[in-house]
Amino acid sequence: MKPSKNLVRLVAEILLILVAVEALIVLVPTLLPTALGSIGLVLELLAAVVLSGPLIIWRVASAFEQSEPIDRRTLVGEVADQSRHKSVGLAVVALLIGLALTAIGVLWQSSELNALSEARFKQEADRIEREVARRLTLPQYGLKGLRGTYVAAGNINRAQFRAYVESRDLAKEFPGIRGMGFIQRIQRSELARFTQEVRADDAPNFTVNTRGTAEDLFVVKFIEPIANNEGAWGYDLGQESVRRAGVERAIDTGEPTLTAKITLVQDANKTPGFLLFVPIYRNGMDPTTPAQRRAALLGLAYAPIIASELFKGLVGHGRAEVDVDIHQGETTEDAQLLYSEIRPVDSTELSPPPLHTAQRGIEVAGSMMTLRMRSTPEFERRQDHSPLVIAGFLGGGISFAIAYVVWLLAAGRLRAQQLAQSMTADLDRMARVVQYTNNAVSVSDAKSRITWVNAGFTRLSGYSADEAIGKTPEELLSSGKSDKRALQTLATSIASGTSCRVEILDRAKDGREYWVDVEVQPIHDAQNQLVGFMEIGTDITKRVLDQQKIAELSDRMALAIEGGSDGLWDWMDITQD
Repeated sequence: MKPSKNLVRLVAEILLILVAVEALIVLVPTLLPTALGSIGLVLELLAAVVLSGPLIIWRVASAFEQSEPIDRRTLVGEVADQSRHKSVGLAVVALLIGLALTAIGVLWQSSELNALSEARFKQEADRIEREVARRLTLPQYGLKGLRGTYVAAGNINRAQFRAYVESRDLAKEFPGIRGMGFIQRIQRSELARFTQEVRADDAPNFTVNTRGTAEDLFVVKFIEPIANNEGAWGYDLGQESVRRAGVERAIDTGEPTLTAKITLVQDANKTPGFLLFVPIYRNGMDPTTPAQRRAALLGLAYAPIIASELFKGLVGHGRAEVDVDIHQGETTEDAQLLYSEIRPVDSTELSPPPLHTAQRGIEVAGSMMTLRMRSTPEFERRQDHSPLVIAGFLGGGISFAIAYVVWLLAAGRLRAQQLAQSMTADLDRMARVVQYTNNAVSVSDAKSRITWVNAGFTRLSGYSADEAIGKTPEELLSSGKSDKRALQTLATSIASGTSCRVEILDRAKDGREYWVDVEVQPIHDAQNQLVGFMEIGTDITKRVLDQQKIAELSDRMALAIEGGSDGLWDWMDITQD
């Protein structure tokens, strides 16, 4: 199979592994907690890496071994398999350690993000709490201003009351209140006289709306703007227990007072609301006891408040990050719910539990309010999870890179071990051949300095290894009588790093001259760089001397024949061989 096809197959198998692992995570939801948002996404990615990482490393390792097979014949027994498994195992261990550290880092980063998220939620909860208190407190300022007007004037008529209310921008100064009114306490026996007095003050249609037999009534004498509060004009607040309790508490304490949850008579939608009272005492009076306050009472300034209008837009505009419920009292029972601002949820959308919750209690105008706040999915989406994602991806990537490097080092060590054993075997065989051959063998570096000699070299030349190492063959053995052409061939071979074969006359340590047939072979490293030479010398002294004697006898015979007068011939008797 061609390499390109192998690569395509490898990529396809890796993708298949990833798809299978992702399907496993999706089909088995117990592997990961749900409803974690971006944190869940990062954990899912880490789980996918943990499950698929070892398989991918094993497959990549196998692919590399197929492309660069290791000759296990040079290894002993099962060493090759053990080494291969060890290299993959080390890579997997490195990956798992890296992913474990990554998971720890992600969890630590997640805790930091949760702390920041908690702080941000607390900040928003504090803001909502302050805003609720502010909105409940603002109307008190307007009613206290009305009280100051009564105290300064002693009493005011309908026109003066209307002028005061119209001088205030209720929508901007005191958002949420329906208007301002004045309540006067009268005895039931004086009801007719009171009605005539009010009608005489440019209110011919005024009537008192009351029932029951209580001796005293708390009647709304003035209310402005009348268009929004016509149903409350003339209403006796003493006829209903919750309203009466609020009025009497305000009178007895002398402090601004909120009633319990009620439905206002002027609210056509019948939504929860309450009344805010500020008692007004006669000028110059400083009552300190409930009895004194009842005796000095001039009336009560009051404001009808509809909770949905007062708290509208409490959590801000746009997509809210916090849901809030406001209950009256110290509990969160549905019966005490005043206001609820909850993000609408699509019926098809899963509703995970809130990430943060808070419950706060505040006391305003003698009434306890309980706020229950919950973070929304929008709050979670707006949380910056980029550090978590970066930590996950960066840690996973570094883990894979370290595992890959570990595998490369382990595989490289295995290849080095194979190569070393192969070279050791070759060298061992060569050493045996060289050590016991009768030929003179020497190894020199690239500058022809001898680095090693065998016993045959010592026997032939008389020089030991210690005496030969560091010198060149020419310095050690030259007789000065070798053929110049042979010496030139030898020099050219060494200079060019090529092989050659020549016959030269050398001189031994004891001065003896001998002929050698020299074969020079260059030695190259794995990068094909010249690192030295190996010189093999065969003693041919006897052959050369025999040739010289034959040549000398031939020359003498030729001279004798040419210089004599005798006739010479060869005769052979074929019958006698």
